[in-house]
Amino acid sequence: MKEDKYLREIEIVCPVCGSSSFEVNAAVDGLVEMTKCASCGREATKDELLRDSSENVAEHVKEMGSEILKDTVAEMRASMRKALSGSKYIKFR
Repeated sequence: MKEDKYLREIEIVCPVCGSSSFEVNAAVDGLVEMTKCASCGREATKDELLRDSSENVAEHVKEMGSEILKDTVAEMRASMRKALSGSKYIKFR
């Protein structure tokens, strides 16, 4: 299975205006990175922004899980067909 097929970039958007352009400010006290929406100016920590986008991330994860399951089943079927293709007692439909 090609793992590169399942790599995704999920766009994080501002929960206020829907923009995906952010300015990242230097970490405060070396721990918390602040972000500022380039469109509406909303400020939030990086963690808050990720938490606000959790539904979008969860939907992508669900979609990827479906794709992985489908591809795994197809790969297992192909493997079983190949392994048992010479048997006169086992037939595949």
